[in-house]
Amino acid sequence: MGRGVRSAARAQATARSAASSGPRNQSPTDWPTARTPGPACTPQIRNRAPNARIVVLGYPHLYKIGGSCAYGIGDTSRNAINSAADTIDSVISARAGAWGFTFGDVRGAFSNHEICSDDWWLNSTMIALHESYHPNAKGQANAYLPTFSSRA
Repeated sequence: MGRGVRSAARAQATARSAASSGPRNQSPTDWPTARTPGPACTPQIRNRAPNARIVVLGYPHLYKIGGSCAYGIGDTSRNAINSAADTIDSVISARAGAWGFTFGDVRGAFSNHEICSDDWWLNSTMIALHESYHPNAKGQANAYLPTFSSRA
């Protein structure tokens, strides 16, 4: 099994674990569930803006399957990583809905703009690692902003 597939499998397992137990830096009693009001900042938001619509945005598929890259991982690993994004998005969507928030799915907006497509809206691995696998200016302007704006 390649490193990318193992990493994606770990990401899926982590997302499933987070869905049932919450983040590692919080005890399960601190983690919001369908019976609790949501993240700790929710009361502050509701107090300051009682009619605010809270929009939570998901993750895109990172790789174009069958796309052409000069180097990098193969389609099996790309598919596993995209599948991990699906798992994470399903957890985020369920939590957002349980808390009364609006979920914005950006996967459709990024379709044909993944890494290895003809027009990438995401950064691949970069020397500035904190920018790797994040949307570039086109991804922010053409995917995240319209998805957010249509739900806010």
